[in-house]
Amino acid sequence: MAFFDSVRSKLADFGQDVANQTKAMAETAKLKEKIASEEKELNKKYQALGRAYYVRQASARAQGARLLLEDISAFEGIENSLKKISELNQDLEKVKNGG
Repeated sequence: MAFFDSVRSKLADFGQDVANQTKAMAETAKLKEKIASEEKELNKKYQALGRAYYVRQASARAQGARLLLEDISAFEGIENSLKKISELNQDLEKVKNGG
């Protein structure tokens, strides 16, 4: 009977270990879910903060955007000039080739 008592004891210990590990895994999953939920809430608050900052800075940015648009307009003039040069070079190639 000592053999069966030993086997029964080992099985009981094994069962207890499995139960403890399952409990620990469940608790870990629960904590991970809580962390994910809190991170989601924190991200919402960061987004709200970003929106508030954006609204507050809108007038300053509008002025800055106007200046940038003026700068971009100057670059568009350069781009148009480069296109014209390219077209003229193509026309010259046609003339050279007898076309």
